[in-house]
Amino acid sequence: MKKLLFLSIVLCVSLVANDLDKAPQNFNQFDGKAVFVDFQQVKVDLVLDVKARKATAVTSISFFQPQDGYPIFDLVPSVSSAKVDGQELSAQSCPSVNSPGNATTVRVVRKQLAAGMHELQITNSFTKNLEFTSQGVKLGFFMSDLSKRTFIEQYIPGNLEFDQYPTQLQLKILNASYEHRVMANGTMQKLGSNQFSISFPQYFTASSFYLHIVNPNAMTIVEYDYKGMEKTIPLTVYAKSSSLANNGMRDLKKYMAELESTFGPFCHPQFIAYMTPSGGGMEHCGATITSLWALGHELTHSWFARGVMPSSGNSGWMDEAIASWRDKGYPRKAPANRTPVNLAGHSEYRRHTPYASYSSGMTFIAELDYILSAQGGMKKQLRELFANNHHKNITTEQFKAFIEKKAGKSLFDRFDRYIYGQGEEALMSEQHACDNHDSVCRPFTAEELRDNL
Repeated sequence: MKKLLFLSIVLCVSLVANDLDKAPQNFNQFDGKAVFVDFQQVKVDLVLDVKARKATAVTSISFFQPQDGYPIFDLVPSVSSAKVDGQELSAQSCPSVNSPGNATTVRVVRKQLAAGMHELQITNSFTKNLEFTSQGVKLGFFMSDLSKRTFIEQYIPGNLEFDQYPTQLQLKILNASYEHRVMANGTMQKLGSNQFSISFPQYFTASSFYLHIVNPNAMTIVEYDYKGMEKTIPLTVYAKSSSLANNGMRDLKKYMAELESTFGPFCHPQFIAYMTPSGGGMEHCGATITSLWALGHELTHSWFARGVMPSSGNSGWMDEAIASWRDKGYPRKAPANRTPVNLAGHSEYRRHTPYASYSSGMTFIAELDYILSAQGGMKKQLRELFANNHHKNITTEQFKAFIEKKAGKSLFDRFDRYIYGQGEEALMSEQHACDNHDSVCRPFTAEELRDNL
């Protein structure tokens, strides 16, 4: 029996090692270890009750735990109730704890579990980017990659970005007086009046999801079947202004042609763009909330950020650097000595992207374009990187190894100084890097997100 149990655990480890290989180190907590786990499947029952003015989510998570200890997940709102393997736990059994060095905060289930497969059920309510009216509800699963804990964990339980997992969401809107429109980057079925089933794919991470529930009478919705390089891509652009929606669709077609030609065929089933009159933008897998001027930048992220995806905050610099390089017209710059900057040398528990990625990161990509000019430049290399890694998450170390192979030489000194921040000069501050660069690095404010619900 012991031999069979051992073989079962070995088999489970082999099936999920690709995700857990990129997880941070487990850390001491309570009288044991807090352990990063691999979500296998997530099911969410989300009820929005207009009369009660309340959102309630019941989330069931099937996960693999690689060693004995306290399993880690995350959720920003309070836990209302919890179960592990069918056993009821107190609401206080899933406390928030700080990672080593206080780089981030996560939740742990305060029940020691053995290595193997387990089931966790969490019930919670939330109020973030949620607004009830007398007749209906508006909800946006809006996110940010520039601050801590601002991915899916703002609304429902999630994991860190190293983990990819499928999610099935059942949505019910109760006591509403009109039919709502749901914009989502999953496969959606309408089950009945204000009832929906949405399947989000296996390759999604905590930063991938897009869900926006709107009153269709308050939006102009423009749809178009775009003939892409390899398939027809359904495009949906919507806004509170008809001119903004139409201008967004006009520009989206132009940018789609540019980016497919540059980086290769679009890899998502569809693209959804919610156009806002102000603010910057934020990317999701095959979707965005964005101002018109930032649309090209955010669409680029469907190749890099939500096509080839970061595995942590220490790899988020790559996609912002690439998108900013594209925004500036793909410049080529001879390598030069400049102020060192730390883009990827932070704590392994870091979950957000440095502001300097837009400026110093963009300069680094432009310099790589110069270094690799004899090999066809960075456009050619990024096209190959995308072809081989879309729907996967990668690390800075993987990117470095790929670039060095193409260059045929070590680039240790440049990565050490301008990516990992090693050098004699003072390191550039993150906010200074954003304030002095005309990019889309300013996230939406809380007020802007509320206004755009």
